[in-house]
Amino acid sequence: MNKFADSNKLRKIFHLHSINVNRTKRFFKNVLAISSAFAVFFSSCPICSVKAETVGGFIIEGGTSDTDYTYENNVLTIKSSTPMTIQNIDPNTPTTDRIEINSEANLTLAGVNIEATDGAAIKIADNATFNVTILLADGSENILKGEIGDFRTHGFAGVEKNGEGNNIGLLTISAPDNSAETGKLMATSGYYAAGIGGGDGGSGSNIIISGGEITATGGSSAAGIGGGRDGSAKNITINGGEVTATGGVGGAGIGGGSYGNASNITITGGTVTATEGEGAGIGGGAGAGIGGGFYGSGSNITISGGEVTAIAYGSNYAGAGIGGGSEGTGSNITISGGMVKAIGYGGAGIGGGNGSDGNNIKISGGIVTAIGYAPQWGYGGGVGIGGGQDYNGTGNGSDNILEGNAVLIAATENPDKNVLQGFTFNSGIVFTKEGNDVNYVGMMYGDEVMITADATFPADFIIEEDKTLIVNSNTTLTIDDNTTLTINDGAILKNRGTLIENGNINFEGNGAIETEIIYNENNKSKESTVEYKTYQDSSGIKTYGDLPTPTREGYDFEGWYTEETDGEQIKEDTEVMPNLHVLYAHWEGNGNQEPEPTPNPTPEPTPE
Repeated sequence: MNKFADSNKLRKIFHLHSINVNRTKRFFKNVLAISSAFAVFFSSCPICSVKAETVGGFIIEGGTSDTDYTYENNVLTIKSSTPMTIQNIDPNTPTTDRIEINSEANLTLAGVNIEATDGAAIKIADNATFNVTILLADGSENILKGEIGDFRTHGFAGVEKNGEGNNIGLLTISAPDNSAETGKLMATSGYYAAGIGGGDGGSGSNIIISGGEITATGGSSAAGIGGGRDGSAKNITINGGEVTATGGVGGAGIGGGSYGNASNITITGGTVTATEGEGAGIGGGAGAGIGGGFYGSGSNITISGGEVTAIAYGSNYAGAGIGGGSEGTGSNITISGGMVKAIGYGGAGIGGGNGSDGNNIKISGGIVTAIGYAPQWGYGGGVGIGGGQDYNGTGNGSDNILEGNAVLIAATENPDKNVLQGFTFNSGIVFTKEGNDVNYVGMMYGDEVMITADATFPADFIIEEDKTLIVNSNTTLTIDDNTTLTINDGAILKNRGTLIENGNINFEGNGAIETEIIYNENNKSKESTVEYKTYQDSSGIKTYGDLPTPTREGYDFEGWYTEETDGEQIKEDTEVMPNLHVLYAHWEGNGNQEPEPTPNPTPEPTPE
């Protein structure tokens, strides 16, 4: 009897032990799951770190309090170049705390939301000689609103950088290296201050934007990016990103504030949209889209890439799309690449603002559209490229050049002015429309022109006798609906890219379209070769005719195909394909080929 009792007791002990072991396993399993969840959370959070500190309305990571930054009277002051990441405690709720930068700085904004009531949202010390870098963390939205103020006093910039001169430091706004460039910055100013740049009366200079999504909105009389009221703009560069800059009434989208000039504005890439209240899109204000502000000039403006739209809306006073503000000249403007659209209302598309000249303008590449519309008072209007027009019809152009491989589309509503003023036409393609004309008229200058960016011809076009038009690789030329491309006797359209025929193509005499063909011999010891074959002429679409016959030791040539393996075989009687294409040689081993060399084995690593 005692044996059975002892046995039952042991079974109970073992049963309880088993339960405890299982509970312990479940406990540690839950702990592990929770730990893993925290690890995932912290690894995906741009600011979460054991070093992160709460400072006023912000969380800041990196740096040391009192050494690299301080916080006092609702102002976070940056004192060193130590990399730091900042976000709001709650990025969806704005704080009235501000950020001031008093030394070289390297900041990452990861969800900063400031609605300042006493100054600029971010202020760089006036006339600072040090450099400031602001990176926009992927997926973050950063909202910077300067103090609004009122029209009797003034407001402040979203990002305020006052100063001009050769020793002024750089402000660089970009995305982190190897990022998706999805970070956003929205900078909005109060009265008379730029969205990014000068405060009231301040100039905005030495600003570089290289990535991210940037929206900058200036207050009345100030630029979106550049000068505040009465402030100029100098050395503004955009290399990438998506940038939207809107000036207040009298300020440029990118450039000077009202009565402010703009110089040394450079765009090499990105998507840029610049408009003004009544200034230039890029340039002067009453203002240019890009350039001067009201009564301000725009000079030394260079565009070599990207997609750029610059519009100067105007009523009685109007700036150029790119160039001068109202009563401001536009000069030394160079466009060598990109897709550029510039529109002025009263001012020129590219050149002078209302009543002012546009000089030394060079178009040498890209696809450029320049339109001068009539202002709201209804008569005249600026020209496509040249001068803007006032009541007296003043404003002219001189020393302007078309050269290289540009496609220029220009129009004006002014019936009394040439759409392109003061031009020398060396080479390029031009479509013009003047006054009450309904259709554009196309013309090619030079013996050979290459289209280097996607283009759509808006009207009938003729390639004259013995001239060559080239569609470059990675480029598309579209013949628009209801238009005709005529290739005259001896003329050639040489297609290295893609040709889209929505309209008609006519051939005169032996005019022809030639297509670039790349022969890939599928042989590591042989380079590919290139040939042009006639795709189409007056007799219709052509066949390939004679094709190369390559040789390869140990193999028999089986023909040319459209794919490296398989694909459609191309024969002499096959119709030529219209666009750039590669033909691949196919081979069959004949038993005489040399064996492939045996690679040396990878040596085993020596144990340490």
